[in-house]
Amino acid sequence: MVEIKIDVEELKHQVLTEINRVRADPTSYVPILKEYLTYFKDGNNILYRPNQVPLETYEGPQAYEDAIKSLKKQRPVQTLTFDDRLSRASQEHAEDIGPLGLYTHDSKDGKSASERIERYCEWEVACCENIDLGSRNGVEVVVSLLVDDGVEKKIHREHIFREELTHIGIGAASHKDFDIVTVIDCAGGLRDLGKPYYDRNTYKYEYPKDLNIGFKTKDEKKEFKIKSSYQLQDADAPDGTTSMKVLKQCRLYEGRKNKVTKKYYTLDDGTHHVVEVEEI
Repeated sequence: MVEIKIDVEELKHQVLTEINRVRADPTSYVPILKEYLTYFKDGNNILYRPNQVPLETYEGPQAYEDAIKSLKKQRPVQTLTFDDRLSRASQEHAEDIGPLGLYTHDSKDGKSASERIERYCEWEVACCENIDLGSRNGVEVVVSLLVDDGVEKKIHREHIFREELTHIGIGAASHKDFDIVTVIDCAGGLRDLGKPYYDRNTYKYEYPKDLNIGFKTKDEKKEFKIKSSYQLQDADAPDGTTSMKVLKQCRLYEGRKNKVTKKYYTLDDGTHHVVEVEEI
């Protein structure tokens, strides 16, 4: 077997470029996916990419056609800002699972993606992780995530277009069985470790939109939602919560000790949500 040499740093740069490209212009990947459809021959599920070993897919052309339909309906979202701290978390995981030939979001020490990120920075609102095996360049990585072959809910495609995400980090390393593994960590807002949720000097309170304070609003009927068992016990629990854990700690800020409670919620789509309460 011929050894495949891949420039890891160039791959990471391409992945960043291509993810921001498809977020800013989803339909830009429609011609690329249509070209991939021509790589299927004889009505089977084998993808014959140029100058590469044929790849047997689970869903065949149908998954690529489904991705094309999705992109045509997808509206653009803001591009992501590269963050070195997220990249260190991503690189750590790539180097952790690559030599072992693994494909998992849990590291050898049992840490999840959110827990790895929290070694380097604080995140807000949401975080998620995508892992790709075997793709040699940025376009191949994004095509793989958009098609999400064999994944019923196409969760990796959903991650690419999540509006609440603002920052991205990318890691890549050699993989025992698939030559290369790429790990992509994204989060919705970042701040340095130990930094409070908001800056007291610039923080501005915003009234909830459903309150009529000093201006007129149209009366709207609120949709009634049945609360889950988690929401009945905890008003902060978002829809889709499947588990939660609470971490309490003290922080020293401007010479004062602040008690901080962080609540981590795992949602049914595999992502995480965090609520931080700070007592001054």
